[in-house]
Amino acid sequence: MTPPSPQWNELLERLGVRSSTFDKGQDAAAMAAMFRRAAWNRARLPLRIVMIAAAAMFVLFWYWDRKLDPVGAETTLPIRLAAGAAFAALAVLPSLIRLAWQCIACLYAAGTLLAAALLVAIALLLQDGYPMLNGSIVLVVMSVAIIGPYDRFAAPLTLAVAAIPNLTVLALHLAAIPAPGLPAPDRAISIAMLHGAAALLALLLMRLHSVDRENLFAAQQELHRLATTDPLTGAKNRRVLQERFALEVARQSRLRGSTALLMLDIDHFKQVNDTYGHSIGDEVLRDLVQRWTMMLRDIDLLCRIGGEEFVALLPDTLGLDALVIAERLRHETAELPVATSAGPIKVTISLGVTVVGPGIDDLDLVLERADAALFEAKAAGRDRVMVSTPLALAA
Repeated sequence: MTPPSPQWNELLERLGVRSSTFDKGQDAAAMAAMFRRAAWNRARLPLRIVMIAAAAMFVLFWYWDRKLDPVGAETTLPIRLAAGAAFAALAVLPSLIRLAWQCIACLYAAGTLLAAALLVAIALLLQDGYPMLNGSIVLVVMSVAIIGPYDRFAAPLTLAVAAIPNLTVLALHLAAIPAPGLPAPDRAISIAMLHGAAALLALLLMRLHSVDRENLFAAQQELHRLATTDPLTGAKNRRVLQERFALEVARQSRLRGSTALLMLDIDHFKQVNDTYGHSIGDEVLRDLVQRWTMMLRDIDLLCRIGGEEFVALLPDTLGLDALVIAERLRHETAELPVATSAGPIKVTISLGVTVVGPGIDDLDLVLERADAALFEAKAAGRDRVMVSTPLALAA
């Protein structure tokens, strides 16, 4: 593993945690995807509130249209009613239909662009209405900056919101199309500069806000890893074993399945430490954990519960299947020496196997049975697999 950066250590120290190791390159794409998903899930409620507020404002601000231009207000009424219905639908749709976070992001991006386009249309239909559009466009831009997550949508979306009104005015001037609210060219340039400044400020705010959120998310993930993972070997710890065992017992009671548990112990591991040193012993532990993880299934769980003691939880595994898996682990460990900086070291393991029978939800009891079988394996000469009594009954 590569050492963490000073900025990373500083961030964790602010949260009260010191990180000894952290692979900054490991699962970078997955971490980025998790961050985007978490950011959008966190923004769902604020964005929904904004959509509801936009629906109400589009309808209620028709009163402002009447004050500004009573004749033009008759034309803007259908637009405002349609906009209110559209934003109400955008606010309600995610709660009615289960959508992925990418779909949520696309919906709100479309809603933001729709708001900008409708605001421009309303402003151009009202006499001298376009100069009054400035506050609305700036409000939309700042809403994207403050509420929406900063990701691949944010920067283009902000620039698009600022560009839509100004490109529309430019096109109308070039095509010599009259409109009640169309500003003079010199005034249009001043308004465009204001929109551009608002967009740049919004991008700066988004980026600053994003850095804090990204750092916090990364720290949360690292804290979770530290709380659930053995720092030396990368195997999960006893806390994860307890949580996963409870889930498997509950699932087993519903589906009438079977869960097996293996307890693994490295034979004469103290001699390895005494002969080669603890650093070489650590290399042996890391190598064996990587090897065992590759031999186990994705649904299996490997945990370190002691110095050289490990537990493997095997969901949906019958007694005879668990025995086959345990024997394969023992055989592969004994046949292939561990490559270390001091040269290859041959090690063997002893295993105790048990099966979680119906109605058994006490992890300590299951570990006692597996430990008793492991003790029998060591007493019989080590480098072997022994089975607890409940396994024979379950098989």
